[in-house]
Amino acid sequence: YLKTFEGRICSNYKEACQVRGLLENDEHWNATLEEAAFMHSPRMLRDLFAVMLQVCAVSNPNQLWINHQENLSEDILHRVRIQQRNMDLEFSTEILNEALIIIEDKVRSLGGSDLKSVGLPQPNRDSSTIDDVLRERTYNVSERRFLEENEGKMLPDQREIFQKITDSVFQETGGIFFLDAPGGTGKTFLLNLILAMVRESDEIALAVASSGIAATLLTGGRTAHSTFKLPLNITVIATLTCNISRRSGMAKVLKCCKLIIWI
Repeated sequence: YLKTFEGRICSNYKEACQVRGLLENDEHWNATLEEAAFMHSPRMLRDLFAVMLQVCAVSNPNQLWINHQENLSEDILHRVRIQQRNMDLEFSTEILNEALIIIEDKVRSLGGSDLKSVGLPQPNRDSSTIDDVLRERTYNVSERRFLEENEGKMLPDQREIFQKITDSVFQETGGIFFLDAPGGTGKTFLLNLILAMVRESDEIALAVASSGIAATLLTGGRTAHSTFKLPLNITVIATLTCNISRRSGMAKVLKCCKLIIWI
């Protein structure tokens, strides 16, 4: 009875509340994504959408996905057109599936679960053609712009650290660097510049953090336990190792990775 409204039988109680107008309208989230699509890349749009799903209590995530799925997948379509040398290709189920996988990975990196739990279609990972290494090497135009606009703004101390770390990466000398400074002195600014410099050179740079909130400070940031498959409850797990198989895509990423920034 509660799932029925004006002769319509809803599939669940949430849908019944929506048709009755009892839940908050998603128009402001819809407008936010529309505005962001004019100014930001699909990759940044997916990051924004993932944050909405995880922390903003979106009323109807599936409808929001339907409204913006093409904007959220535009770069994937462009990549496939280039790979197949066919600029007439249109959006397909496979392209949208790839976008959903990337969004789900971002939601998980923020501490969430799968997309099905938030009301979106569950992506089919078995049929995905995404190569993890290629995805990590996909350089964002906005990152290049960030590097061009801000590299000259570094203070002498920041430039010294920037040069030392990037030299270590490109000369393959290796090393561990600990960056410590009071709040508000530009640590995050410097770290994002280093990430942009390495990625612009078609190298892999991973940005991880101890929490989902901290991960949002870094470009392409994810939680450490999500990235490295770290065990969360060490009191009940016998083998305290990362759950990454040697043949997995993540294993390839780690082998090719030139820089890991961990905050």
